[in-house]
Formats: sequence, structure tokens, C-alpha cells
Amino acid sequence: GYLLARPAAEITAGDILRVVEGPLEPVACLGQHPCDAKDECLARQTWNTLANEINDCIDSIRLSDLVSSYRAIVAEEGAS
Repeated sequence: GYLLARPAAEITAGDILRVVEGPLEPVACLGQHPCDAKDECLARQTWNTLANEINDCIDSIRLSDLVSSYRAIVAEEGAS
């Protein structure tokens, strides 16, 4: 099994995904190795905005929220 280093309410889904998957960027050019055209790229701002939205969303989900949702689903299925 695993032990959490912090309370579940302090761990986000984003924290977990970044450890497992790395940066949560929708396109590679936003990462550590941007392309040569990054300064002229018209799409980069849109991709960056999308990346920020993705990260904000996934960081708003706490591990404790996921556990609570899972328990509710299991309890509902057991009541059926």
C-alpha cells in the first residue's frame, strides 16, 4: 500500500497527474523545449490559455473529493 505525505485534502489531481505524466501541456511547444517560432506563433497564446485552464481545473480537484465521490458511487451501487 501507500501512505500519503500530506492530507488528502491538500493533494490535488494535478499534483498526482504531474508526478505520473509530467507537465500538463496540450502541446509540446509550451514545455521546456519551445520551437524556434515561439515568438511569432499566433497559436501559442491560445494554447497557453488552454494550458492554464486545464491546470486550474485539475488543480481544483482534491484527492479527498475524488475519494468522497467514489464512496458515494459505491454506496449507491450497494443500495441498488
